[in-house]
Order: sequence, then structure tokens, then C-alpha cells
Amino acid sequence: MEQSYGIHLLVEKPIAMNTTEAKLLQEYTTSQNIKVLVGHHRRFNPYIVATKRNLSKCGKIIAIQGTWTLSKPDQYFIDSPWRTTAESGGVVAINLVHDIDLLQYLFGPIFRIYAEPLSKQRLDHDADEGCVLTINFHSGIMGTFICSDNVASPINFEAGTGENPTIPKHENLCGVYRIFGTKGTLSMPDMTLYHQKNSPSWTKSVNEEVVKVDCGVMPFDLQLNHFVDVIEGKEDPKCCIEDGISALLCIKAVMKSMEIGMPVEVEST
Repeated sequence: MEQSYGIHLLVEKPIAMNTTEAKLLQEYTTSQNIKVLVGHHRRFNPYIVATKRNLSKCGKIIAIQGTWTLSKPDQYFIDSPWRTTAESGGVVAINLVHDIDLLQYLFGPIFRIYAEPLSKQRLDHDADEGCVLTINFHSGIMGTFICSDNVASPINFEAGTGENPTIPKHENLCGVYRIFGTKGTLSMPDMTLYHQKNSPSWTKSVNEEVVKVDCGVMPFDLQLNHFVDVIEGKEDPKCCIEDGISALLCIKAVMKSMEIGMPVEVEST
């Protein structure tokens, strides 16, 4: 493997198939002074950069709401049959992990997760087709999230931001993420900030302004440029191996919660 030769690593998500493998990789790369950047590329997406930069305008964040819903074609599974298996397939491990990483990047570590599976339509597949989540962050922020790969819908990160060329961008899409705070609410990817000029009241009208997004460079290019800077010692990894393990532990909690039908606390890294 590359890490045996002291080569710095840009690792695809998830960081490993299980937390045991991930922690072994962490121990080895640390002992060999190997730099690791985990490929959660959405951290570099201009919409996320703008969202993170403007969170303070919402005041104290109280709650969040998110959605990742679309329909994967049959060919997606025919091309890669492993995607139909419970062990390595499923929308939770393949897709939800991106959103989990972003939620922790924006709002801090997740403490507890309750997940209920959606009803399956692909009865010949063992892989999950999604779930509904209730999320409790260590900060006290609460959230809900729906993910599904078997519904006709444009409400997902890729369609909203246009970052994936295989998924057509849906113009004027609103509210893939909604962030509710004491001073305002921010909707992404339309980047609408709702506020009442620091004097919130239901008796007053709500103002709208659009947050600027710089879409000049693709997130994958920004990620690669950042990796070069990490190798050269100019920057620390924006998504380090601990971040990758944390997202994996959250997915583990989602899977466990769907299995037992109860909330599950996320293991510490």
C-alpha cells in the first residue's frame, strides 16, 4: 500500500470500511509522519464556504433541517453490483456520509442519532434505500435529515450546487439545508438569508438578502490544490483522518439505530 512507502495520502471517503481499519490507518500514518487528507470534497464547495462564512449572521444556531433525495437508475447498480449489498452498498454509507461530514464541519460533533429506515422498493437488493434522522449535536443544536436514493426528487446537494456533472443542476432550488438561528435563517443552495434586523418578532416582516457565492473553481480542484499545500507543509488538512473517522462513527450509529429502533450515542474518536 502507498502508506508503506511514506507517500502522503488523499483518501476517498469513507476512510475505511470499518472503524477498526480506520484507526489502524491512523496509528500507522501518525507513526510514519504521513500526511492524510480525507476526500470529503464538499468542504471545498463554494456554497459550503459561503455558508460557513455567514453562519454568524444567524446568531446562535438552534436547529437545522437537511435533505438528500433522488432516484438512482438501474444501471448504477448493474455497473457495480456491490452497491446492492448491505455490507458495502446503501445510501447511508455511500451518500449520507458526505452530509454527515458537512453537518459536523458546520456545527460541530454529533452526540446522538436516531434513524428510522425508509420502506424498501428494490426488494432484490439488500442495501438500504435511506432513512429519516433526528440528530443531537454536542453544542445543543438539534436537526432532522431525510435521505433516499429511490424517490423522484431534485432536492439534493448535487442538483442544488451543480458539483456533479452526472446529475443535472436544478436551477432555483431552495432549502437543501435550512439553518435556523436566533437572529436569522439561512437556506442553501439558494443562499437566502432571512432576518429581522436583529429585532426578531412575529409581528414584523421578515427581510431577505442573498449571500454571495464565488463559483469560479470546482471543489475537486480546490481540494487537490489544498492537498499540495498540505504536502508542502503550508496548511493543515482541512479534513483530517480524525474527521474521517468521526463521520464513519456517525454512520455506524445510524446503522445501529436503524437496526435496534432506538437512539444511539456516537462513539468518541
